[in-house]
Order: sequence, then structure tokens, then C-alpha cells
Amino acid sequence: MELFYLNHKNQKLDFMNGNYEVEESSFFSHEWEYDSQSLSRLGERITRLKKRTQKRKLIVHITNQGLVSCEKAFNDLFDVVEADSLDMIPGRLFLDGSYLSCFVVMSEPKYFVPGIGSISCELSLITPYPFWITEQHIQIGAISEVDAMSETTGTKTYPYTYPYRYPLLQTEINEYIDHYTDSDFKMIVYGPTTSVLINIAGHRYEVNYPLEAGEYMVIDSRPNTPKEEKLYVVRTNGIRENIFDYRSAEYSVFKKIPPGRVKIDYSRTYGIDLTIFQERSEPLWK
Repeated sequence: MELFYLNHKNQKLDFMNGNYEVEESSFFSHEWEYDSQSLSRLGERITRLKKRTQKRKLIVHITNQGLVSCEKAFNDLFDVVEADSLDMIPGRLFLDGSYLSCFVVMSEPKYFVPGIGSISCELSLITPYPFWITEQHIQIGAISEVDAMSETTGTKTYPYTYPYRYPLLQTEINEYIDHYTDSDFKMIVYGPTTSVLINIAGHRYEVNYPLEAGEYMVIDSRPNTPKEEKLYVVRTNGIRENIFDYRSAEYSVFKKIPPGRVKIDYSRTYGIDLTIFQERSEPLWK
């Protein structure tokens, strides 16, 4: 089992090793709020299900371990979680590969045993988006005439440790998304290209905006992403420019990606990194 907290500064608290041990949690609890409409004598009809900010509980037992005292471990815990609250940037609680974006808003010590070196405290977490997220990463490299070719098979091989080999003229790629519903995504498109047109599961993702070499475009479909960060380009000097108005008017560039076997097809003259955000109200039981 893997359980740790990572703040927005990439400082980590490992709750399965060292000074920390989890005594109790409410990770597997969840609740949908709802709106309803009266149907007179027939009762009510549910008109909408929704989720708002929710609270989770985590009770941690802290002990002396090696050269690190329980007091120092407790202070380290406070420093890591408090940084997120002060900067108003949520951290992430990871459980076996899934994570929950959250803030730790209360730490209540339950008991302290001096001399023995033992502290127990209850952490209260609030999550503005109460879904456990598992990320699936898909990388597709660009094809060009100068790419290396295999003389015996006529296929292109990729540098570094890229795990695929495709015929040079093949642009369509099949991926499997192991989830039960449509998923939000974040796509990074690397220049150069005169425009972006990518077909995923029969849907066109189109942005009529050129990218120079060294520039990249970001498309983020998540509903809690601010508008200015949903579609933008990053210049070679690091400056961001919002290009929201350059998206296709006919096909939504933010349409969620369906589960199952998915075909991705485009010119392959530029590379893309695609992150699929698979959401669950509860983390997977393992």
C-alpha cells in the first residue's frame, strides 16, 4: 500500500514509512448532493446530482524513528501542509496511484506521551473537487523524413525509451482507456505546426493557431480549470498567451474522451502528450 501527501512545493509526507503510521481514515466515504422536484402525491423526482467541497479525516500516529524525533516529525508535517494553505494551492493525497486534491485545514493532537516519544493527531482535509484521480499518460511522437528508419522492417524507431514502433506512413494509433465513463484530459501539442487538428474517437480537436519550433500549446478540459488556463500557448521565452478564441466553433476542443479502445489520428507532423484524468468518488479497493 502506498499513501503519502505531496504539497505544491513537491515536499512529501510518507504515511507508510518512517515516523508516521495511519490509525484511521475516511478515504472511502463520499456523498452526492442533489436537487429534487416535488411530484405531489407521487413523491419527488431527482433533477440533478452534484458535488461540493467535502471533508475527509486522517488520524496519524507519530513516533520516534531513527534520528528523527516524533516532535520533529510533527513539526515537519505541519510545515508541509501549512505551505499549501498559506499559498492557497492545494496539495495531493496519494493512495496507490490515485490522488485527491485537498487542503489540510485542521490538525488536532489527540495525545502526547513525553519520554516515550509518541503523538497522535487528527487531520481534517477539505477537497474542493472531491474525486480521486488516476492519470493515464499517452505520448505520440512526430514523424518526419529525417527520422531514423529500420532498413529491414521499414518502420520508424523512437529515441530515448519511447515504447512504440510504427510504419512511417501510419498515422492512426489505438489506445485503451480502462475506465467506466468519459474523462477530462490535458493535451500538450509541440510545435512547429501551422495549426492543430487531431481526431480522437471520431471527434475533431481543432485549434487554428500556428506554433513555432520550441513553442507548445496546452488544452485543458477540466471544469475547475480557469478559462485563461484552458487553452493557451507557451512561447520559447516562457510567456503564456491565451488563445481561447482560436478554438473550433463547430467542434468542442474540450469534449471529454470516452473509455474503451480509442483511435487517435492526425498528421503526425508534431508530437503530443495526452493525460487522461480518470475520476472516481472512491479510490480503487486493493
